[in-house]
Amino acid sequence: MRMPIMAAAAMFAVVAAGATLENEAMKIEFGGEAECFAVKRIVNKVAAGAEFLHETRAFPAFWGMRFVRVDAGTNVFVHVSDRRTANSRQCEYENGTATFVWKEMTLPDSVGTFDVVARVTLPQNNAMSEWTIRVHNRNEIWTLFSIQYPFLTRVVKEDDPAATVLTPAKANVGGRLLKMTEYKANTTLFSFEYPSDRLRMTALMTGDAGVYFAAHDNECSHKTLTVSPDGTVWFETLVENAGITGRAAEEPKFAVTVGCFKGDWWTAAHIYRDWALKQRWAAKGKIAYRPDFPKKAADTHIWIIGGGPTNHAARTFAAMDAIWPDIGKNLTWSEWAVVGGGRATNRNNPEFFPSFVGIGELSKKQSQAGYFTSLYINGRIWDKATCGFQYARQDATMRMDGSLHEEIYRSWDTNFCFAVMCPWCSTWQKVVHDLSLRCLDDLHMDGVYFDQISCSGPKPCYNPAHGHPLGGGKWWAQGYRKMLTEIKREFVKRGAAVISEQMGEMWLDLIDVYLNATDYTPFDVPLFPAIYSGYMVHYGRPVPLELSNDEAFREYARTLVWGEAFGWIIPAVPFEGGPHGRFEKRAKLIYDLARVRRDNAEFLVFGTLEDELRPFDADKDVFGTIWKNAAGDRQCAAVVNASGENKTVRFSFSGSEKVVAAEIGSREVKMVRD
Repeated sequence: MRMPIMAAAAMFAVVAAGATLENEAMKIEFGGEAECFAVKRIVNKVAAGAEFLHETRAFPAFWGMRFVRVDAGTNVFVHVSDRRTANSRQCEYENGTATFVWKEMTLPDSVGTFDVVARVTLPQNNAMSEWTIRVHNRNEIWTLFSIQYPFLTRVVKEDDPAATVLTPAKANVGGRLLKMTEYKANTTLFSFEYPSDRLRMTALMTGDAGVYFAAHDNECSHKTLTVSPDGTVWFETLVENAGITGRAAEEPKFAVTVGCFKGDWWTAAHIYRDWALKQRWAAKGKIAYRPDFPKKAADTHIWIIGGGPTNHAARTFAAMDAIWPDIGKNLTWSEWAVVGGGRATNRNNPEFFPSFVGIGELSKKQSQAGYFTSLYINGRIWDKATCGFQYARQDATMRMDGSLHEEIYRSWDTNFCFAVMCPWCSTWQKVVHDLSLRCLDDLHMDGVYFDQISCSGPKPCYNPAHGHPLGGGKWWAQGYRKMLTEIKREFVKRGAAVISEQMGEMWLDLIDVYLNATDYTPFDVPLFPAIYSGYMVHYGRPVPLELSNDEAFREYARTLVWGEAFGWIIPAVPFEGGPHGRFEKRAKLIYDLARVRRDNAEFLVFGTLEDELRPFDADKDVFGTIWKNAAGDRQCAAVVNASGENKTVRFSFSGSEKVVAAEIGSREVKMVRD
């Protein structure tokens, strides 16, 4: 599955249309000066010379930029591109690097006021190229705001029936894989903001040849990846001090990585994994060996969302005891505060206390009985209707015009307005820190669910009193890193788990458990587990109760073989899951599959997801995944037969030519070890 690293030295050539960078892995061809050095073609030399990139006039040829004028009463933005008038354009290239220079480019009412230098490096012994850009702006009226770079236009053809596109996904398990003919049917741009639960990588493929496009940015700065319906890709970076005259940064401060590979989306995921697991958020290693990882969280296989008043929660615990004995279970209190608190509205956040009487005593009792208990709070927003917000207003994120970033959530027939708080501010960090410790110490919880932290993109903040670079930069990720570091330190002392919504990679060492809260689509692929399984625990999204038991089996089986615990289950399932209950079959299905996860935790909890099951005989009802244990010395296939009849499934483990023939019963998940 892995792409080989090329051994030959990079070579250079000059062609009529411009410069060419080439090694044994790939060839990159650029247009000439008249074509603004547009990236004309990428040749994948590890996959039979497949050619990528096709001409379009819909987007800039190489780069684009946004400048802002702030002295006109209201902010005025202008977009400029490589096609803008320049005094000169020139290309310099030597020994592995091509440098493209635009000198004395124009802005409205200004002539020759900024220069651009774009650099592309194709190293020796490497199948990945690195792309950087820098702006030197001498204009005293227009200030740099954001940089779009690089544009790779129509990487694959929209009408190519063999073309597919792997994109990040806002929810689920990190990625979606669509045929390009399906992708182009959408008329809107697909933009993925970071840092959030979306990875900063994509891959576009035709057959087994692919182009990899990613930002290997270990500082996790604010950026947006866009994959247009015609297959054009680019990053847009909001620069530090964006729009601030005399202070705006001149570059994104990270390189974009472009490479070629042979394989499928798993190959692209492993390229990203090879880089990602070397970063600080993975430095603690796998959870199987981490002394700071809460074992009870790893041993929990069924997660209930509910809670409410103490008597209701007690009934939920009793119902779970009756139908799911001898297996690790969780109850997450989503509504627990006396006045208006809870997940449904975030009303009064973060001023949740006081809580319902008796929650602490019940949680302590159930925790001692083996349950994993956790409590909902929100680590990102403040209810503007609370008294405390009058004092907290100064820590809220601020737009360029001085207004606050606000979000309105509807609950029943009422709208509630919340301010998005700035994670850089020490006061907000302390508020969330202290609230979470009260949840542990006063209410005896085993963990706290911090809503929105790991799923929501940054809000550019322009409050100069906060002390961070204004607009873009790495401060959003750093602010939450500081907050979560202090929280994690205290949680470790108590053996408690930090939980958050969706899968944000940049705090992987500080968040123990992730919730995957949304329904799957037919296009979802387990991109995040393919990169980070073994380094965190995640539990799953709801499976609609209206599905038949057979349909539900297919959905829960996919959850299982992708490494997720069963979660976001409402109390109605255990309440009515006993003999002759409305959800008796659903409850039994969850229990049976949860025991498979428990009994094979060596792979499905602590191991690494390596590949999908590739049966020799194609069958829409047979699917699964290949896992390695934490030590990497054993493999296991999680094989699903979703049909109504027994099957014989033939396959081989990765790196082996031996044929394995496994007998799988009707609607069964079988773990086949090598």
